[in-house]
Amino acid sequence: LPENGYIDELGEIIGQIVGGEFKAPKAKLLKIADSLKKKKVEAIVLGCTELPLVFPKNYSLPVLNTLEILAKALLTRYYKGEI
Repeated sequence: LPENGYIDELGEIIGQIVGGEFKAPKAKLLKIADSLKKKKVEAIVLGCTELPLVFPKNYSLPVLNTLEILAKALLTRYYKGEI
């Protein structure tokens, strides 16, 4: 998990993205991800729908996009006739 200071910063990043700004939030988000990478995390979880809009797809760690995971799971269940 990100440190407490990063939690507040993530809120600001999300607000900036919602407001249509992308360059500064991307730089801030990469700074947080790089900090987590130095702490030897195994993956980055993008747990908010706005974050994948600015996070690079080719980051050096696995990236879990929760919206993408949910969409794939929903489609899988739909095509299996489960919903």
